[in-house]
Amino acid sequence: MRSRYTAYTQCNIDYIEATTRDAALLDFDREQALQLAKNSTWLGLKVLEYKPHPKDADQAAVKFDAYFAINGKQGHIHETSKFKRIERKWYYVDGR
Repeated sequence: MRSRYTAYTQCNIDYIEATTRDAALLDFDREQALQLAKNSTWLGLKVLEYKPHPKDADQAAVKFDAYFAINGKQGHIHETSKFKRIERKWYYVDGR
């Protein structure tokens, strides 16, 4: 989660795309992600909860708030992201 937040702060959309899988990758809009990254001043990330899947060590969820400003207006993204480990690497697969 933290590495993906950092990638947004650096406009590293290649990393965002490379760490996305499953339905999230099918829905991935590269241009939209780039515009969000470029137009935002990233103010911080607060991880609220890490929740491993009770029956599958290769799945987990992370609840977080990401703070940003666009055109002087502050906002935040509140999401619970789902991740899946594939060949020892974690990938973003869903977020709500």
